[in-house]
Amino acid sequence: MKFFGISSLMAGCLLWSLLDVIPFNLSDDSHGNSCKEKKERKQFENYVRNRNSQWLTPKPQIKSCDVVSKGATWAELKGEITLTGDIDMSYISEYGFSYKVNSDDSDYTNVAGNNIENGKFTVKLTDLSPDVKYTYRMYVRLNGFTYIGNPMIYGDNKTFVTDANE
Repeated sequence: MKFFGISSLMAGCLLWSLLDVIPFNLSDDSHGNSCKEKKERKQFENYVRNRNSQWLTPKPQIKSCDVVSKGATWAELKGEITLTGDIDMSYISEYGFSYKVNSDDSDYTNVAGNNIENGKFTVKLTDLSPDVKYTYRMYVRLNGFTYIGNPMIYGDNKTFVTDANE
Protein backbone atom coordinates (compact mmCIF):
# COMPACT_ATOMS: atom_id res chain seq x y z
CA MET A 1 0.00 0.00 0.00
CA LYS A 2 1.31 3.47 -0.83
CA PHE A 3 0.57 6.86 0.74
CA PHE A 4 1.55 9.91 -1.31
CA GLY A 5 3.94 7.75 -3.32
CA ILE A 6 5.75 6.18 -0.34
CA SER A 7 5.37 2.71 1.14
CA SER A 8 3.23 2.12 4.22
CA LEU A 9 6.35 1.20 6.20
CA MET A 10 8.01 4.50 5.32
CA ALA A 11 4.78 6.35 6.05
CA GLY A 12 4.60 4.65 9.45
CA CYS A 13 8.22 5.56 10.21
CA LEU A 14 7.55 9.14 9.17
CA LEU A 15 4.44 9.23 11.36
CA TRP A 16 6.41 7.79 14.28
CA SER A 17 9.10 10.45 13.76
CA LEU A 18 6.44 13.15 13.82
CA LEU A 19 5.10 11.77 17.11
CA ASP A 20 8.55 12.30 18.60
CA VAL A 21 8.65 16.01 17.68
CA ILE A 22 5.03 16.97 18.32
CA PRO A 23 4.95 18.59 21.77
CA PHE A 24 2.51 16.49 23.74
CA ASN A 25 2.73 15.69 27.41
CA LEU A 26 0.38 12.94 28.57
CA SER A 27 0.55 14.16 32.16
CA ASP A 28 -0.04 17.83 31.31
CA ASP A 29 -3.67 18.90 31.00
CA SER A 30 -2.87 22.53 30.11
CA HIS A 31 -3.85 21.94 26.47
CA GLY A 32 -7.37 21.00 27.50
CA ASN A 33 -6.90 17.31 26.75
CA SER A 34 -9.38 15.07 28.48
CA CYS A 35 -8.38 11.80 30.11
CA LYS A 36 -10.08 9.99 27.24
CA GLU A 37 -8.04 11.94 24.65
CA LYS A 38 -4.82 11.19 26.55
CA LYS A 39 -5.63 7.48 26.71
CA GLU A 40 -6.52 7.40 23.01
CA ARG A 41 -3.27 9.22 22.15
CA LYS A 42 -1.22 6.73 24.21
CA GLN A 43 -3.03 3.77 22.61
CA PHE A 44 -2.37 5.28 19.16
CA GLU A 45 1.34 5.76 19.98
CA ASN A 46 1.59 2.15 21.16
CA TYR A 47 -0.29 0.94 18.06
CA VAL A 48 2.05 2.83 15.70
CA ARG A 49 5.11 1.59 17.58
CA ASN A 50 3.91 -2.02 17.64
CA ARG A 51 2.47 -1.99 14.10
CA ASN A 52 5.57 -0.60 12.42
CA SER A 53 8.34 -2.34 14.28
CA GLN A 54 6.58 -5.13 16.16
CA TRP A 55 8.78 -4.15 19.11
CA LEU A 56 7.09 -4.14 22.45
CA THR A 57 7.94 -1.17 24.64
CA PRO A 58 8.21 -0.85 27.48
CA LYS A 59 9.25 -4.46 27.91
CA PRO A 60 7.91 -6.55 30.80
CA GLN A 61 10.33 -6.56 33.73
CA ILE A 62 11.15 -10.08 34.85
CA LYS A 63 12.93 -11.27 37.94
CA SER A 64 14.38 -14.73 38.53
CA CYS A 65 13.97 -15.13 42.26
CA ASP A 66 15.77 -17.60 44.47
CA VAL A 67 15.03 -21.29 44.78
CA VAL A 68 11.98 -21.74 47.04
CA SER A 69 12.84 -25.32 47.99
CA LYS A 70 14.80 -28.25 46.56
CA GLY A 71 15.65 -31.91 46.97
CA ALA A 72 17.99 -34.38 45.29
CA THR A 73 15.88 -34.68 42.11
CA TRP A 74 13.70 -31.56 42.09
CA ALA A 75 13.70 -27.80 42.70
CA GLU A 76 10.93 -25.23 42.99
CA LEU A 77 11.73 -21.81 41.52
CA LYS A 78 9.90 -18.51 41.98
CA GLY A 79 9.58 -15.83 39.30
CA GLU A 80 8.04 -12.39 39.06
CA ILE A 81 6.74 -10.41 36.07
CA THR A 82 6.10 -6.66 36.36
CA LEU A 83 3.96 -5.13 33.62
CA THR A 84 3.96 -1.36 33.05
CA GLY A 85 1.98 1.05 30.95
CA ASP A 86 -0.77 -0.47 28.83
CA ILE A 87 0.92 -3.88 28.73
CA ASP A 88 -1.09 -6.73 30.25
CA MET A 89 -0.79 -10.52 30.27
CA SER A 90 -2.31 -10.71 26.76
CA TYR A 91 1.12 -9.57 25.47
CA ILE A 92 2.68 -12.71 26.98
CA SER A 93 2.05 -16.15 25.49
CA GLU A 94 4.25 -18.15 27.86
CA TYR A 95 6.39 -17.70 30.96
CA GLY A 96 8.51 -20.01 33.05
CA PHE A 97 12.09 -21.08 33.69
CA SER A 98 14.88 -22.45 31.50
CA TYR A 99 17.54 -24.64 33.08
CA LYS A 100 20.56 -26.75 32.20
CA VAL A 101 23.44 -28.55 33.90
CA ASN A 102 25.93 -25.81 34.77
CA SER A 103 28.96 -27.33 32.99
CA ASP A 104 26.94 -28.46 29.98
CA ASP A 105 27.06 -26.50 26.71
CA SER A 106 23.69 -27.92 25.66
CA ASP A 107 20.52 -25.92 25.19
CA TYR A 108 18.33 -24.91 28.07
CA THR A 109 15.20 -26.91 28.87
CA ASN A 110 12.07 -24.74 29.23
CA VAL A 111 9.46 -25.47 31.88
CA ALA A 112 6.35 -23.28 31.48
CA GLY A 113 4.52 -21.80 34.45
CA ASN A 114 0.74 -21.83 34.76
CA ASN A 115 -0.11 -20.44 38.17
CA ILE A 116 0.60 -16.71 37.99
CA GLU A 117 -1.02 -14.50 40.62
CA ASN A 118 -0.23 -10.79 41.03
CA GLY A 119 2.73 -11.26 38.69
CA LYS A 120 4.32 -14.02 40.81
CA PHE A 121 4.52 -17.72 40.02
CA THR A 122 6.44 -20.89 40.85
CA VAL A 123 7.69 -23.72 38.66
CA LYS A 124 8.80 -27.14 39.85
CA LEU A 125 11.72 -28.72 38.00
CA THR A 126 11.74 -32.53 38.20
CA ASP A 127 13.93 -35.42 37.07
CA LEU A 128 17.11 -33.63 38.17
CA SER A 129 20.27 -35.44 39.21
CA PRO A 130 21.46 -35.45 42.84
CA ASP A 131 24.37 -33.22 43.89
CA VAL A 132 24.59 -31.41 40.51
CA LYS A 133 24.95 -27.68 39.88
CA TYR A 134 22.26 -26.24 37.56
CA THR A 135 22.00 -22.85 35.86
CA TYR A 136 18.50 -21.37 35.54
CA ARG A 137 16.86 -18.19 34.27
CA MET A 138 13.33 -16.95 33.96
CA TYR A 139 11.86 -16.42 30.50
CA VAL A 140 8.85 -14.70 28.94
CA ARG A 141 7.68 -15.42 25.39
CA LEU A 142 5.92 -12.43 23.84
CA ASN A 143 2.62 -12.94 22.04
CA GLY A 144 3.08 -11.68 18.46
CA PHE A 145 5.65 -9.03 19.40
CA THR A 146 9.40 -8.89 19.77
CA TYR A 147 11.71 -6.93 21.98
CA ILE A 148 14.77 -5.83 20.00
CA GLY A 149 14.01 -8.50 17.43
CA ASN A 150 13.56 -11.39 19.87
CA PRO A 151 10.22 -12.86 21.01
CA MET A 152 11.92 -14.13 24.21
CA ILE A 153 13.00 -12.05 27.20
CA TYR A 154 15.32 -13.70 29.72
CA GLY A 155 16.14 -12.91 33.32
CA ASP A 156 19.57 -13.14 34.90
CA ASN A 157 21.31 -16.50 35.10
CA LYS A 158 21.41 -18.00 38.59
CA THR A 159 22.60 -21.34 39.93
CA PHE A 160 21.67 -23.93 42.53
CA VAL A 161 22.99 -27.35 43.56
CA THR A 162 20.56 -30.20 44.14
CA ASP A 163 20.82 -32.07 47.44
CA ALA A 164 23.01 -35.17 47.61
CA ASN A 165 20.20 -37.27 49.16
CA GLU A 166 16.44 -36.91 49.52
